Amino acid sequence: MPEAGTDLVPLPLLIFDGDRGFCTVAARWTWRWVCRDRYEIRPWQQLGGAVLARWGLTEQDCQAEVQLVDREGRVSSGHRAVVAAVELGHPVLRPVARVLNAPALDGPLAAAYGWVAEHRHALPGGAPACRIDPRWPDWPGRPEQTGPTTAGRS
Repeated sequence: MPEAGTDLVPLPLLIFDGDRGFCTVAARWTWRWVCRDRYEIRPWQQLGGAVLARWGLTEQDCQAEVQLVDREGRVSSGHRAVVAAVELGHPVLRPVARVLNAPALDGPLAAAYGWVAEHRHALPGGAPACRIDPRWPDWPGRPEQTGPTTAGRS
């Protein structure tokens, strides 16, 4: 994570809405099958408004759509953030990201993402009982890491 007062992003960061069970399930799936130390994944509730503002984001932006901040601090939102996360993920998925980046798929992906975002409260994992603690407890199977650090990663 960036040091206070800087705009540097040591690793790309995928930001999701931790108050939505479906989003939390999707983030955990992404961590397990796509990310695996290639970028950070955090709920916006853990980051807070001051950190989000470093990248021009608000809490409302992060409630509306998933966000991905790349190494240079550029932000992708919604379906473009999902495609960027796939592209930054496991090398075997990079050809999939190239296909998803095709201009002809931009409209259909935006529509599909919009539908999921609009209905995420009704999707599996979306029950109020699935709300997570905004302090983001360690995930099962995640390396020994309790905070948003990047030590030991390249």
